[in-house]
Amino acid sequence: MCIQFLRPRATGRIEFSARLSRPHCSLTRQDGSRSTLTKLVELTPDEKKALNPVVEFKGERIYNAPPANFAGTNWKIVLGAVDNRVYKVSALVVLDNRERRDTMWRNLNDLLRTSLGSPASAEANIVLWDTEDGNVVMNRADADGAYAVVLTLTSSAASSFVRIQ
Repeated sequence: MCIQFLRPRATGRIEFSARLSRPHCSLTRQDGSRSTLTKLVELTPDEKKALNPVVEFKGERIYNAPPANFAGTNWKIVLGAVDNRVYKVSALVVLDNRERRDTMWRNLNDLLRTSLGSPASAEANIVLWDTEDGNVVMNRADADGAYAVVLTLTSSAASSFVRIQ
């Protein structure tokens, strides 16, 4: 399976463009150059169960993708696709202490507010921006000495998918 990412445009909108094909993942840079990265690996049933999804769609598959560098940090990337069309990109970074996590949270919050404006809602550990193409959600959590920040971009196309849960 293959995916192509486009970096955020100067319009202030965070956008992604994705296309799945077999068998490798390729990256399209802002300058238009491409490089082949690796195969995407579908989550195992146990990994998918650990995500504890609230919503599942007919034809949905979830993949581990190659890591990506964003805001000066390497993020683990998970993709949600329905009928080979990516509709969700989740980026996860796990840090070893709360202070580093909270610094990342503040920096990312500032970056997103600059790009996307004021959020539609904001609580202590979750911030949501509605966009014309979907939404962007940033949340943070900690468990067992691991401190995480998760950034998720979801396409509005998800509203047309058939729910099975």
